Amino acid sequence: MNKQVLGALLGVAAVLPFGSATVSAATTWKSVAPMPKSRCCMAATKGLNGDVYVIGGKPVGKLSDDTMVYNPTTNKWSTLPPAPNPGEQAGPAAATGLQGKVYSVGGGFYDDVDQWQDNGGLSALSTKTNTWTIEGSMPTPRGDLAAVGAPNGFIYALGGAVDDSNDNAISSSVVEAYNPTTNSWAEVASMHQARDQFGAVIGPDGRMYAVGGEYVTDSIETDTASVEAYSFQTKTWTQVAPLPTATLINGAVLGADGRIYAVGPGFLAALNVQKNTWTTLTAPPPATLPTAFGPNDTTSRPVAFAVAAGKTDSILFVNESEAYKTSPAYLFGT
Repeated sequence: MNKQVLGALLGVAAVLPFGSATVSAATTWKSVAPMPKSRCCMAATKGLNGDVYVIGGKPVGKLSDDTMVYNPTTNKWSTLPPAPNPGEQAGPAAATGLQGKVYSVGGGFYDDVDQWQDNGGLSALSTKTNTWTIEGSMPTPRGDLAAVGAPNGFIYALGGAVDDSNDNAISSSVVEAYNPTTNSWAEVASMHQARDQFGAVIGPDGRMYAVGGEYVTDSIETDTASVEAYSFQTKTWTQVAPLPTATLINGAVLGADGRIYAVGPGFLAALNVQKNTWTTLTAPPPATLPTAFGPNDTTSRPVAFAVAAGKTDSILFVNESEAYKTSPAYLFGT
C-alpha cells in the first residue's frame, strides 16, 4: 500500500472540459542504484535539495522506522534517523514544506490478526540538522493517504484508508490542512471521490490534483480513474479528465515539461493541464518476486513508489516488496 508525492508551482486556477488520451512510446527508463533496504508500504518525497526521502515501511515480518535518502547526483543511498512516531512506520504519506522540512503524515496497516490499525501522527524532519520532531496530530487518523506541500505553506493530507469501526479499512474523501506556523490542523473541502493508494501533486496551474487510486467499502476494492483538482482560491474541487485506465497510483509528479505524470503498477501517463488530455507512456519496468520467500512472505507481491527527484524533476521509481533484499530503482526524465 503506497502513495505519494510532491510538486510546487504558483499559478492561476482554471476549469477545463474533459479530454481524451493519446499514446506515445518515446520514453525511456534508466536503471540506477537499488534501495539497500527493501520494504513495502512506505512514503517518499523530494526535498528542496533535490534528494528523495523515503520514510517508514514494512520489511519482512516487521515495521520499519528507517529513513532512506537517495541523492540523484551521486546515485547513492544513505540512512538517516528514524521517524519518532511508531504508528507512522507503515502506510504513511510524505510531503515537503516551503521551509524545507520533510513531513511524515499518518499511517496504517493490517496487524497480525488482520485488523486495520491507523494513526494521525505527524513528524517533521529538518534536512539541515537531520533531526525529527513530533508535531500536532492529524484530526482524522488514516493510512494509505496522500500528502502535498502547497504554495500557501500548508501541508495537505488527502483521503486514505480509515477504520470503519469493525477494524476494517474503508476509503475516505477527507482533506485536512496543517499550518506549520501554528502547529494546527483544519478541515477543508472533501474530495468528490473517496480514495486511497493514490497520487497527489500541485499542478502547473497552482491547483492541487488527486489522481486515481482505489475506492474501498464493505471489503470491496475498486480501482478508480477519477482525477480532480482543488482550487486554493475558490476552495472547491473540480473533476478533470480521468486517467486512461482505472488504477492504483504509486505517485504523481509535476515534470519539468509542465505535465503531471501519474505512475502506477505497469502504468505511466502524463496530463497536459492546458489541453486537459492524458498521454499514455512507456510503463516502468515490471517487478518480479524472488523464488523463495521467508515465513511471513507468502502473500507478498511487488509494489512500488514513484516520486520527483533531482533539480530537473526526473521520476524515481522503486519496485518494493517485503520479499526483496534490495529494491530495483529507475529514473525517467520528464
